[in-house]
Amino acid sequence: MLKEQIQKIHLSHVLISFGLVMILALFLYIGNNRFFHYASGRADLSSSLVAEEDNQAEQMPENSLAPQEDLNDQAPNESENDNSQDANESMPNESENDNSQDANESMPNESENDNSQDANEPMPNGPENDNSQENFHDNEDNQDYQDQSQNFSEEDIQRQIKQMERDYKNWTKNLKGRENDLERADKLISRFQKDKDQFEKQIKRDNRAVDFNYDDYVNWSKLEEIKTNMETDFNAYKTALDEGQGYVDDQDTENFYKWGDKMWISNIKWNVNSICLNIFDRGSNLVELMKNIADYKYEIEKMGGKMDENITNLESAVTIIMADSNNLCGEIEKYIEDNNENLDLYLSLTDWDEKDDLRMDIQDIENGMWDYQDNLNDKFDAFEENDPWWIMDQARQSMDTMRQSEFIQGELANAKSDISAVKEVLTKIEDKDENTDNQNIATEALANLDQISGLIDEIEKGIKNDEDVFNLLQNLQDIANKTDELIRDLDKNSLEKYLTEEEIKFLYEGPKEDNRQKFKNIGMNDDMAQVMSDQISEEDALKLIQILLQKVDLTKFQDLINSMQGEGSDKEISVIINAMEHIKDDKVLETYIDNKKEILSYIDKLSDDKDLRAAKTVLEDYNFAGPTGEEVIQAIEDYLNSSQSDEDQAKLTDTIFNLREEDIKYKRENGVISFGDVLEDTWYYSNVEDLKEKGIVSGKADGNYDPAGTLTNAEILKIALEATGNAENLVQNPNASHWVEKAGYVAKAQELGINFNQNYDDSTSRGYVLYLLEQVGKIKPEDYSSIGFPDVSINHQYADYIEYARLQSWISGDDDTGNFRPDDSLNRAEAAKIVGKFLSSINNSAVNTEF
Repeated sequence: MLKEQIQKIHLSHVLISFGLVMILALFLYIGNNRFFHYASGRADLSSSLVAEEDNQAEQMPENSLAPQEDLNDQAPNESENDNSQDANESMPNESENDNSQDANESMPNESENDNSQDANEPMPNGPENDNSQENFHDNEDNQDYQDQSQNFSEEDIQRQIKQMERDYKNWTKNLKGRENDLERADKLISRFQKDKDQFEKQIKRDNRAVDFNYDDYVNWSKLEEIKTNMETDFNAYKTALDEGQGYVDDQDTENFYKWGDKMWISNIKWNVNSICLNIFDRGSNLVELMKNIADYKYEIEKMGGKMDENITNLESAVTIIMADSNNLCGEIEKYIEDNNENLDLYLSLTDWDEKDDLRMDIQDIENGMWDYQDNLNDKFDAFEENDPWWIMDQARQSMDTMRQSEFIQGELANAKSDISAVKEVLTKIEDKDENTDNQNIATEALANLDQISGLIDEIEKGIKNDEDVFNLLQNLQDIANKTDELIRDLDKNSLEKYLTEEEIKFLYEGPKEDNRQKFKNIGMNDDMAQVMSDQISEEDALKLIQILLQKVDLTKFQDLINSMQGEGSDKEISVIINAMEHIKDDKVLETYIDNKKEILSYIDKLSDDKDLRAAKTVLEDYNFAGPTGEEVIQAIEDYLNSSQSDEDQAKLTDTIFNLREEDIKYKRENGVISFGDVLEDTWYYSNVEDLKEKGIVSGKADGNYDPAGTLTNAEILKIALEATGNAENLVQNPNASHWVEKAGYVAKAQELGINFNQNYDDSTSRGYVLYLLEQVGKIKPEDYSSIGFPDVSINHQYADYIEYARLQSWISGDDDTGNFRPDDSLNRAEAAKIVGKFLSSINNSAVNTEF
């Protein structure tokens, strides 16, 4: 059609055209041989531009539906320019020149230049000449263009057609940007609803009266309206693309660029909803912040503490910026509505000169729309410069310190009360009991209580940091447990002669605080305190309480444990708690908990189809620590939104297994695990990690621990010496043939009087490990008259060492037979457990080693 139009030009305009050609030549010279027309028969008269346009077309952005500097950087279309001050595209066609001052095209093709100052020009029909004074348009009122067009060659025509095809291609790419916006709208609504449901469930479960309501901060009706508008506009846009394709196929440039004008105006109106969506998206952080502030206020008031002044100021600042952001969407909508007459007028005009005049007004309208958002962006940026989440964290840390102090003071008060009462009874036993064994037990128990009193004095002096205080509390608990064991060994018949029934009952049962009360003292609800009391030993209770007071938000932890209740949950909870103890990075620990909680919420949504069982098992048993957790969640959501075919199931399974492997690497790099073959769900994880943290083991050369590998005699000698602090100042022997001799371990054993005449590389036996540990630890077991394992003879060379270890609970028999198998080899996982128990008993530190 373009060619037919050109051939119909009347020859009577030849002379006029000749004069215009001369003028045009001057314009071309001034404009560096670049001159464009914005009419229905647009053609490029500069042959030197062809290669440049082709190269620029390859660099076009996929879409241009929203500004570059966007709320939350979530607009569907961005094209960045190094030096541009404003890059808010609304149309996909633009080619900029280095010296242009205004190069903000609104047509479907764009290539930005480093030196442009403004990238918001909503030009209706493509790239303009930076230095030209006017544009020539092909219509009935513009005879000049018709005269000039007789000079168009076939090459000019084909180049113009090619440009039109590129323009259309970029218009179609905008469809992806609109799809992204629609997806964001869906996810934002879902996220708000999910957060609301979880919050309300949590409040109800904990019976808390937190002054926060999602409906006060989320305009649900407006969000739904935005989503509905986007769906309507999206479908209309898809239909319009078919119309544009027809113009491209017919090579009908006149109607193509009229169609482009409609698309431009359509994009301006689409961007109103896109900006509103961005406002809600960025404002979601404010909603979460207000929820945290409300939760903080509830907790601090419950504790009887003083409100942090910074939180009061933060709440006021959030309230102001939320009000501004909530009003902004309506202001932009009203602004476009007030200017709608000009937008409609622009589309109704047929005279290109009139359209050119109005086009600048339309550009101003569009720029004004972005100005609204820029002003709010500035407010958000100023607000975030004060790091509101840091303020929130600092206030919570202060509150946690207060809660921790209250907990410690409560523990000390209970301990003092118990000590006083128990001492009174034990003193009677020491003074009046005729049973010598009872007297000796009472004397030892009283000495233990004096130790506890000394630890309490240290804590109350306040000269210790938090970690030291909890270590002292742990020592206090250990001594109290040993005292309880001593009291249980008393001859009860002897006590009845001089103790009242109440005193005997108190002595054996005592008003001791159980774990359940400890957990309630830190703010845990009754049900959760009972769960924790059932799940973990008294020995581990203080460790968990320390983590909950110092590192992990109690509410998040309770939510996670609640989501894990059910068959087999005991082990899973134990895995989480063990990992929490060993993860040093607080941010990694927080992500670890958040990922598990979020992923568990999706388990029930996945079918029990056999092809998904492997994937569901990973999701239930494995705990993602890093950003791969978010990828897993996204993969699940993509699957749930798919047809859920066999192919979709296979893809989800492969994705989850691949992400699991990535996460294992992340865990190693971030200290969640020390070895790639020792994950948190293995029974020996804590044992191995404890030894690694103490510097006793560092694994094999390949970075693994090899838990199933058997331990050699040389290796257990090294471990025993390192664990007991006897590996310092070793005398090395470089001429020796074996590494254990070269390093000086054998010489050290001889120096300590240990009989080490084993074959170095033979697998060590289970009995010999106990013998060597006790020898190095200078433990001399008594001569036992019987052994607690049915397969260990009293005449076995290591019988006494084995029985001592059993009585110390370092070892236990096989579940089915009760046997110990003293002459069998010991694997490295079992060795880690025994050495860990041994270290707890002798309470020694160690230095670095490898084995």
